[in-house]
Amino acid sequence: ARFELLLLQTSEVWIDGVSLKPIDAVAGTFRRDIVEMIAALQPSFIRLPGGNYLGGHGPRTRWDWKATLGRPEARRGHYNSAWGYWVTDGMGLYELLLLCKILGAEPQVSVYTGYSMGGSYPDASEPARFVRDALDLLEFANGDAHASSFGRAR
Repeated sequence: ARFELLLLQTSEVWIDGVSLKPIDAVAGTFRRDIVEMIAALQPSFIRLPGGNYLGGHGPRTRWDWKATLGRPEARRGHYNSAWGYWVTDGMGLYELLLLCKILGAEPQVSVYTGYSMGGSYPDASEPARFVRDALDLLEFANGDAHASSFGRAR
């Protein structure tokens, strides 16, 4: 791949982020070679998100599926404390569900329950917000695109 930026005069240019995608990207999003390699494995399900990435080390570094909605370039991203790097959240819940659909694999979606690595479980009064978040996630994945706010967001 090649990215060129030609300026007709001396200028100062700030580039926030660049994402180059091949012209043959599957669904305009995924590299064809990667989709083909995953498809060759014939997964019956895909767990998303997986492992420590879900909880991080606390609320600020956990995977918040609602923060992965909308145009990828507009997502704020988050620090992945489990592995020690910044994540753009360009591969959000919608993209993960789309990948499952393309592969014919069932999504096994993990939900945050308030526990983070090295932390303690939340106070018994807190789970209601995590339950609401899980119900909203189900609505996003399955809700009617015309009658549901999360369905429309999909």
